[in-house]
Amino acid sequence: MRPKNFCPEQCLEKAVDVFSRQGFEGTSFSDLTTALGVNRQSLYDTYGDKLSLYLRCIEVAAERFQPRQQLIREDLSGRQSLENFFEGVVSEGAAHHPGCLLTNALLDKAASQPEVAATVRRCSALTRQAMERCVQRGVEDGSISRRCEPTPTADALFTLLAGIRVCQRAGQEPAQLRQTLRVSLRMLD
Repeated sequence: MRPKNFCPEQCLEKAVDVFSRQGFEGTSFSDLTTALGVNRQSLYDTYGDKLSLYLRCIEVAAERFQPRQQLIREDLSGRQSLENFFEGVVSEGAAHHPGCLLTNALLDKAASQPEVAATVRRCSALTRQAMERCVQRGVEDGSISRRCEPTPTADALFTLLAGIRVCQRAGQEPAQLRQTLRVSLRMLD
């Protein structure tokens, strides 16, 4: 077997961007080979078919989701971690990011592809669990009301995240999203 003359990790990063911009259906294998600078056979040999590559890209997108880093910061109160997280989400979208691949996958493919739905659920659980830990930490440090039960509050926050991502996809302005966040995060008072 010949050694690969490309970096599979870099190809995945580029493929995430292609799928984020164009969606699964809107991305042909030719689009991928052109954007990645890799021939068709090399892509098949490395990642399998287009769906397999797409599923792996969903995982990569979840791993590189930078705002989630705010949720695991122990030097901040639970509430500040959550506020920083949501600000990061809005800022990422405002920077003309091509979109959240997980949200796009959920909206575009999850209903027709059980593998996509399962992958999105598994990858989304990382963020949802980190939110719950932040709520618990906030209740303990006093930055979040004791009335906020960690599990249902994290569920509500995760739903807020999904709504923000859908609104970003629809072109809602960051200022509107920040106003929505201010109102929504009052649930933590």
